[in-house]
This record gives sequence, structure tokens and C-alpha cells, in this order.
Amino acid sequence: MDALTFLREHVSLFSGVSDGNLADLSGSSALLQFKAGQTILFKGATVDGLHVVVSGSVGVYVKSTSKTVVRVAELAT
Repeated sequence: MDALTFLREHVSLFSGVSDGNLADLSGSSALLQFKAGQTILFKGATVDGLHVVVSGSVGVYVKSTSKTVVRVAELAT
């Protein structure tokens, strides 16, 4: 499945976006794969795009004031 079709059919955020604008967006997209346990982003990192989880899940972790790592969310398909 191409990026345009995936975004149109599976990401409700884009439901009101015109086909032309969605085609522009999908044309500048990239499919990235990550290994289990791999860090994707970290606090303070500059983010230059939107990340969409196509399959699997992504955990969101923060360090508490006691320096313990705490899972605060899970994003999954």
C-alpha cells in the first residue's frame, strides 16, 4: 500500500485534507523501521515532521524526579 492510500484510509487526522495536499504530504514521507527497544526520539530533540505508527507499538517514557524511568503512554496500531 502506498503512503497516500495508507494516510487516507488509516489516519483519521487526514480525513478532511484534500487529495492534492495529501499527495504532497505523502510524497515527502519516508517509511522507517525500528527495532524493539530502540530509541526513536528523546526529550529535547528537535522534531522536523510528523510520525505515524504503521504497525506495532511505541512506548513513551519519562524520567521521574527520582531518576526512575516511567512509562506514561503506549501508542499502538
